[in-house]
Order: sequence, then C-alpha cells, then structure tokens
Amino acid sequence: MQGYSFMPSIPFCRLLVLIASLFSIPDVAAQALYPARIGDAYGFINASGDVVIQPRYDLASDFQDGRAPVQLGGFWGFIDTEGQIVVETMYEKVFPYSEGFARVSSRGQWLFIDEAGEPLTKQRYLANLDFSDGVAPILRKRKAKPQWGYLGVDGVERIIPRFQSALSYSEGLAPVEERRQVVFVKTGSRWGYIDTAGVYVIEPRFDAAKAFSEGLGLVHVDGSYAFIDRSGAILFTAPYGQVFSYVGGFSRVYQEGLWGFLDKQGELAVDVQFDFANDFSEGLALVRYGNLWGFIGPDGVYAIQPRFSRAWSFVSGLARVQIEGETAYIDKTGVVVWPK
Repeated sequence: MQGYSFMPSIPFCRLLVLIASLFSIPDVAAQALYPARIGDAYGFINASGDVVIQPRYDLASDFQDGRAPVQLGGFWGFIDTEGQIVVETMYEKVFPYSEGFARVSSRGQWLFIDEAGEPLTKQRYLANLDFSDGVAPILRKRKAKPQWGYLGVDGVERIIPRFQSALSYSEGLAPVEERRQVVFVKTGSRWGYIDTAGVYVIEPRFDAAKAFSEGLGLVHVDGSYAFIDRSGAILFTAPYGQVFSYVGGFSRVYQEGLWGFLDKQGELAVDVQFDFANDFSEGLALVRYGNLWGFIGPDGVYAIQPRFSRAWSFVSGLARVQIEGETAYIDKTGVVVWPK
C-alpha cells in the first residue's frame, strides 16, 4: 500500500488532497446509520437520532461495508451512505456485503454481486454463503447431485464441489460434511475441518460442527456438544440441550426451557435463568424474562431492566426496541435517542 510521502512520484495537487483529508470534518459516510420507519416509509437516522436519509423505502436493513439493503416495489437492492441507489432494486432476496460481495437471489437462483452490482460469475448457484478468508461456499450440481465447494473472490472455484454440506471459513478453517466409503461400505456422513486448500486439518469424525470462533470449534459427538482446539482435541463438553459458538467471550446455552452463558472454561458464568438470550454484542446481551426484553452485562446483572415488548442486539452503540408497539432506538444507558 502506498503511504503518504513527499516523493516526486506523487503529483503535488494529489498530495494536497491527501493532506486535507486528514483534517476534514467527518461526513455522513463516517457515521453509523440506522434504519427507521418514519411515517409510511423507511429512512435512516444517525446516533443522535437525526434523520440523515429521508424515508422513501418500503423496507430497509442495516448498513454493512458501506451498503444497506432496501426494498422498493417488492424487490431488493442496495444504497450507499448518501442514500443513493447503487444496486438497482431487482432481487428477491439479498444479504449484506462481505469482503466486497453480496449474495443475492434472482428467479430462485443465487449469485454474488460486487459493490457496483456486477455479477462475480456467470454461474448461478442452488445456494451460497458469505465470503470469508477470500472464499465462499457454493452449492451446485456436480455428477448429477448437489454438492458444496468453494469459490474465490476472483470468480474461480478454489475447491471443486464435493461436500454434502459446507460452512464459511473462520480463523482459517471451514467445517464440512462428507460421506465416506471404505471398501464399498458407506460409513455415513461426518463433519471435519479443512484449510483454504481443501486439505483436512481435522479429519471428519463429528456428527455436526460449527465454525471456529474465538479459538474454539463447536462440535456434536457421541450425543453431546463439545468444544475443540485447532488440533481437534476436545477441551470440554457442554451437557446442554442447545449450545452456541463463543461470541464476546461467552457461549449461550439452553436447558429445559431456559438460557444462560458459559465462560471460556466451560463453566456457567451466567446461570440458566432467562426465557431467551442472544449473543453478547458490544458488551451487552439481549435477554427475555417473561414477556419483556432487557440487556445484561457479563456478570449477568441487568444493565437495562426488561421493559421492552421486543428488542434487538446493540449495533454501533444503539439498539432497536419496541415500546408500546412503537419502534425506538436506545443507547447503552437505556435512554431513548429516537424518536426525540
């Protein structure tokens, strides 16, 4: 990457622009923006609750990588932080951008588009997942049956489809499911982990597996959940009905109708007590107690008491909530910043 330098190769006028940009006042592109229903349409507000993009969309979702999905006339496209449509509203379904590409659905088929809305490949897929570590899982027919492989950001298949199931890469490894056969005897399908070259780092021996997160992989084996290290060694089991990957230092678990959180040693950090719990986000976890939603800190103590009829996790300092049927945004102290 070329840095700032007083070198003859950089035109003087360009250098002035670069220096000026260091001292420029942040504009809307640098702000966090949040979708908000204003009247009969959706627009976007900033963290102060000011309307930045006027309401004119049927539906809208969060910004990611400088693009936000919006819907007009039943079809989805993307806008930039100025509110300009950069990808026409022509798709049935869209997902946020990841590593410069968004996955979208047209006529029941899936493809990747770049930030200008151009397809990455001519190939259409039965399904696809987000790019991560420069590759994305794709599902297409091979040898007359659907199989999963991996596509690179250059549009070239890095790993030819051969898996029954495949998930996105995380921390350099991807969980895949493969059916193996030994001397004409099918041994059933098992999950393992491959590197970006498609080589098994952890051989398939699990009933199910999730992507590595915070250095730990979540697997299901011999009727129980467990967490493994990158060698495939089981560090500890998690004897709960449902177990989720670590986010923000905690794994949420479910047992007999209630939710709690494990620490990195597999011990209960927050007792199983909530009617629902979401992952920690920005230091707080969304929980439901009875019919009301609130937020707890890592110690399990309420940072914001349950008082919302519905709520969503914090994103860029704000959380969307419903109060008496009306949508609002709150900050981390529970104060309503929008509507003002």
